[in-house]
Parts: sequence; structure tokens; C-alpha cells
Amino acid sequence: MNTVMLNFIIAEVNSLYSFVKGNLNASLLQQRGDMINESCSMMRARFGPDFSKWKHLLPKYVISRELDY
Repeated sequence: MNTVMLNFIIAEVNSLYSFVKGNLNASLLQQRGDMINESCSMMRARFGPDFSKWKHLLPKYVISRELDY
């Protein structure tokens, strides 16, 4: 009985790991987009909706490091 339960647990963990690994890139892109949207909303709230008034506060380049899984 213990062996059967252990095999079941191993199969479930493997299935969950495969699901998470498959959706990792989509989740990371979603989180990046949420952060960009939140920062733009904060800038609009502080400086107003006119982008030309606060675009000089944003960086010209974004440097990111991609993780290789």
C-alpha cells in the first residue's frame, strides 16, 4: 500500500512540475506586463495623463537578463 501511495505522489508531483514548467514563460511575461502597467499608472496619477510631461523620467533602454532553464 505504501508503494502504491508513493508512486501516486511521485506521479502527481511530476505532473504538476511539467504544468508549471510549461507555463513559466507565459507567467513571467504576464508579470512583466503587469509591472509595466502599474508603473505607468503610477506615473499618470502623479504627473497627469499627458505622456510628454513625464516621458523624460523613463529610461531609454531596459536591460533584462533572461534565465535559461
